[in-house]
Parts: sequence; structure tokens; C-alpha cells
Amino acid sequence: MIVALFLAAALAGTDPTPAPAPELGFPEIGRVRANTPPCTVMKDIVLPSWEAAKDADKKFLMAQSYLPKYAETLNDNFNRWGPQRDMQFTHIDQAVSNMMSSTLVINKLLGDPRIAADSPDPEVQAERAALIQLYETQQARISVMGEYVQRERLVVMSHGMTVAAAAPRGSTPIPEVTPQAGMTRSPWGQPSLNGISIQDSQEMRNWTGQMAVEIKKSEERAAKSFYPIAVGCR
Repeated sequence: MIVALFLAAALAGTDPTPAPAPELGFPEIGRVRANTPPCTVMKDIVLPSWEAAKDADKKFLMAQSYLPKYAETLNDNFNRWGPQRDMQFTHIDQAVSNMMSSTLVINKLLGDPRIAADSPDPEVQAERAALIQLYETQQARISVMGEYVQRERLVVMSHGMTVAAAAPRGSTPIPEVTPQAGMTRSPWGQPSLNGISIQDSQEMRNWTGQMAVEIKKSEERAAKSFYPIAVGCR
């Protein structure tokens, strides 16, 4: 039951090591109050948003698994520029892109008039507040990881142009890196890499581990808000 799902999330611990998200089912909410505004919002907005957030978490796990290996490749003189780096970066880039798509689902659902800021229903307002904080934390993760991917893409572009250009004449300048417009400012910053493989690999684990902890806390806060409303919708 969806009530059990939210209860489990609300009571979960804060183990910094993220576990693979289980396959979650979202059964139909009970028929007694299914047409009340809070239950309609729960069924049509909260549950799809929760699914999108968990889907983003799964994609994050993929990026998280590749980033330490990618850091090692950056320090490998034989593989720093080549197919190994390209393959790893492609996986990271695709995972971040998929995370962004999932987060956009929540953004779109927050625009539904049934969960508008001027709703007179206090339970709908509680659902909205919980969903906003869930979205903002997800978006902060997207912001910082998107910036990292953007920076790495520009580094690869710069190297490619350096190799291809026999002379500076006619070369294209590398644009300055700036955070993408509309992204939530992230508290995590960028990883500090020093060129030592074992340390850089651990730095990536620490960096993504901090994100995993905060995302889990955010989801627990949201679940605690959703749980009593879901109980009333059975």
C-alpha cells in the first residue's frame, strides 16, 4: 500500500551509503475519500512526483558508480584522452540528463492548478510544501552535477581543438563556464581533485555521498508530510 511506502520512507535512517531503490508499486488509493482535493492531489500529483524522484535516484546511482572510475581515468596518462574516458563520460552525461528529465516531471506537476499556492485546503497546502522541498533538493543535485558535466565537456572540447589546430589562427575560443539558467543553487559545490587517483576517486565518493544523504533526508521529510494524508485517503 502507498501508506506503507510513505511510512517506510518516513521512518528510514540516514545511512550515507545509498541503497538501490526497490521496485515500487502504487496501488489505487481507497474509494472512501478518493475525490476530495487532498486525495486527488495525492493520486494524480504526489504519487507521480514520488515515482519521478525515485527514478532520478536510480539514475543518480549510475552516475555515482562511474564518477570514481572517471576520476581515476583522468589521472591515467594512457587513458586520459581516449575511448575509456569517452565511454565513462557518456554514461555520466546520460545519467544526469535522465535525472533532469525526471525532475522536470515534478516541476510540471507542481504547476497543476489543483496544488496551486492559493488552494484553501490545508492538506493540499501541506502536500504542496512537501513536494516543493523535495523538488528543490532534487534540483540542487541536478544543478551541481550538471555544472560538473558542463565543465568536463568543455575540457574535452578544448583538448580536441588543441589537438586538431595546427596553429591558433582561426581557432574557436572556449566559452566561460556558467551555471545553467534557472537551476537551484547547490550547497555541495564541485569536487576538489588534486591529480592523485586514489584521493580523487575517494573525493568523488564523498561528493556524491553528501548528495545521497541530503536527498534521503529530503525524501524522508516529504514522506512524513504525505503519510497522514495518505492514511486519510484509504
